[in-house]
Amino acid sequence: MEDEKIKHLEFIQLVINRMANNSFMIKGWSITLISGLFALALNANSPFTAFLPIIPTISFWVLDTYYLRQEKLFRQLYDQSRRAYIEKSNSFDLLNMNVESNDKKVKSCLQLAFSRTLLLFHGIIFLLVLAGIVLFFIFK
Repeated sequence: MEDEKIKHLEFIQLVINRMANNSFMIKGWSITLISGLFALALNANSPFTAFLPIIPTISFWVLDTYYLRQEKLFRQLYDQSRRAYIEKSNSFDLLNMNVESNDKKVKSCLQLAFSRTLLLFHGIIFLLVLAGIVLFFIFK
């Protein structure tokens, strides 16, 4: 039974790692795609292309928020499972991967979207995109 408990904690940890990796990848894709769209906007003289980087900026911010929330939910599940295994609690379902019971313990997506870490990264990118749009119209 102890091997199953350790394996369960490993499964949860793998999900946490995957969510953190997804968040990291989103940040990389965000910078790459937005830079490419700015290059496209500079080469095209269309005002529409100047506004194009706003869409992926907001989309990546929302997606990163989702992955951060999922990571936090699974961290709560990990902690809950670990405690139950230490206390040898019979009320906890062995090999449970359901995070819905922790929904109230984790901040909402809106709160997480404007948390310090996401606001520093995506907020700065959003401000740079807005500044790029303004500069596009000033110099074109």
